[in-house]
Amino acid sequence: MPVIANGFDLIDIRRLRKTVDRFGERFLKRCFTPDEASFCFTKRDPVPGLAARYAAKEAISKALGTGIAHGITWRDIEITRKPGEIPRVHLHGEALKQFARQGGMTIHVSLTHEKHLAGAVVLIEST
Repeated sequence: MPVIANGFDLIDIRRLRKTVDRFGERFLKRCFTPDEASFCFTKRDPVPGLAARYAAKEAISKALGTGIAHGITWRDIEITRKPGEIPRVHLHGEALKQFARQGGMTIHVSLTHEKHLAGAVVLIEST
């Protein structure tokens, strides 16, 4: 399957921590689905996982060619992960429509985080 788009994003975890501290639930509900937030909050420190998912949403929106705009919202892009499995991307709403317009069939995402940085790489494949 040929790669038709890619995206990358890097975020400073300290910056996201300040945002979570300042806006709390309002920010979390705006940017993350309940499943994303609950997965991250099972960790001792949820912010690195939240930051990696935020970076993934940015990377996916770049690969879609829109950014978080043109009707695509933060929660239209969802990153889930079951224990022992790789992260999975689920698109909803306008993000799913844009993915279909591009001819996308599969999205691969890789998340990473370390002391101060979180990042994500995305590849979109067609048939």
